[in-house]
Amino acid sequence: MNSFISFLKKILPSYLYSFFANIYNTINSIVIKFTLPIKIKKTKQKQATFLQHIKSNKKIRVAFFTIHSSVWKYDELYNLMVKSEKYEPLLFICPVVNKGKEEMLVQLEKTKLFFESKGYKTINTYNKSDDTYLDIKKEYNPDIIFYTNPYDTLIYHKYNIYHFLDRLTCYVPYSYMVLNHDWAYNLPFHNLCWKLFYPNEIYQSTAKEKMVNKGRNIVVTGYPKSDEFLEYETLDFSIWKNKDFKKIIWSPHHTIEEHTDFQNSNFLELSEFMVNVCLKYQNEIEIAFKPHPLLKIKLYNHSKWGPKKTDDYFNKWKTMPNSIVQEDDYVNLFKTSDALIHDCASFTVEYLHVNKPALYICNQNTEGYFSEIGKRAFDCHYKSNSIEDITHFIEQVVLKEDDIKETERTEFFNQYIYKYKNASQAILDHLNF
Repeated sequence: MNSFISFLKKILPSYLYSFFANIYNTINSIVIKFTLPIKIKKTKQKQATFLQHIKSNKKIRVAFFTIHSSVWKYDELYNLMVKSEKYEPLLFICPVVNKGKEEMLVQLEKTKLFFESKGYKTINTYNKSDDTYLDIKKEYNPDIIFYTNPYDTLIYHKYNIYHFLDRLTCYVPYSYMVLNHDWAYNLPFHNLCWKLFYPNEIYQSTAKEKMVNKGRNIVVTGYPKSDEFLEYETLDFSIWKNKDFKKIIWSPHHTIEEHTDFQNSNFLELSEFMVNVCLKYQNEIEIAFKPHPLLKIKLYNHSKWGPKKTDDYFNKWKTMPNSIVQEDDYVNLFKTSDALIHDCASFTVEYLHVNKPALYICNQNTEGYFSEIGKRAFDCHYKSNSIEDITHFIEQVVLKEDDIKETERTEFFNQYIYKYKNASQAILDHLNF
């Protein structure tokens, strides 16, 4: 059915596609509402049986199903397992299958290089020469699976949770979810997982209100990505071109489509303005263009952009004397920066890890879509409703360092981030059954 909906998206005008997609989603929601509780109960029984079965195993085989390098949150947990005598961690690179074969191959190679740069041993699940996919269950038989994304349609169908309901499936959110939408908490995936490892009690409370299983599979451990932010390693400023300039990150979201319920990206309106900002302050600031991983492919398919205009735009950010493009991991980028300008919901909390000023670019969709923890993080931001607000933020807050939000950010950091440090160790402790 999902393939049929994808086909409709390709052939129908956006308003007709939205009409049929809404009908499908309504029907699908009704079906799930009546069948999911039964599946949850059966899955819970299978998981309990399997848990008893592997308790006596000398080695626990743990598979990490990774898709995009940018959503990898398991560095510290993976390394802890490598050092442990109890676990045998396996890192599988799973192809992204919902954006076409060409994009799938690009992402596979990009993700492979990302993990090779870290010195990790990876298992590629796709064989290009004969167009086949690895049978992970048959060939490796993992006991525990950590997913990096909850959306079934992103990966090859035999890798989604429905093929591993008899195993111990786990999930850490691929980003710090601050939205109030049901899909962020209450997909079948969330309800069928053996364990969901969540950042704090407020996050847990939002999920409990929305989930069919009332959040009975949630464990509060803190957020593993926080471990990387809270480490005191030597920072790498070499990613920037001008070490003495103020360093600002601009991170636009990917939701540029029209006729959708979730459109918070301001990229189309600000693309040229931000280039002009970079040029205007070329002797004072450097800007890191940090787009959402999905933005480029959406621009490739956009009626007013396309591949050439998109590539030219990205190249412009690579070649200006005071700008860089950063598309992969962002911990060092955040730590070495001085400020953030964005409309990416997850960065609303994640940038607060470095306790530096951030400007959220608002639009008509902003108010109302934040969860409780999202609202608290949002309140720690400066707000922009116009290009004048962006200019004021750069001149007053960044260049003149008139930062009136610092106290609010510090309080948030202490209460919701530092309090839950060592999240990866907390997850490992929970797994030590």
